[in-house]
Amino acid sequence: MLRPRFLSLVWVLLAAATLALPVFETQRTAALQGEVVTLEDAVTGWVWLVFGAGDPLAGRLAWLAHPVGLAAVGFALAKRRKAALAHSVAALAIAATTYTYVGATWQLGPGGATGRIIGLGAGYWVWLAFLAMPAFQASIPKRFGYG
Repeated sequence: MLRPRFLSLVWVLLAAATLALPVFETQRTAALQGEVVTLEDAVTGWVWLVFGAGDPLAGRLAWLAHPVGLAAVGFALAKRRKAALAHSVAALAIAATTYTYVGATWQLGPGGATGRIIGLGAGYWVWLAFLAMPAFQASIPKRFGYG
């Protein structure tokens, strides 16, 4: 039988893994010793969390899944099942807009370097699992001790 403390530990581990793993795979061109070369980099979750993932006014809404997902976690810990489920589903829907980033140009850091996002990394999928955890917890029957 799953215990609330165990699920809290899973949330913490998923959050830490999301921050450490690459969320995006990027490709950029650079001039090295007079030659133009193509470099492939990975953007980790903590970089995406700190610098954001673009301008919400330009249709880049996926970063807003963070506060909605954290609200879902809070509702799940408070055993407010319906609110946790609703916020978790909303966070997953917002996070799904990340697919619109593939092919887009993104600023890779404060230095002004830009790169094109060519794919989603493992950190993205772990982030989705983190956002789905409150919905999972809300779906566990009450007889197992989850509100």
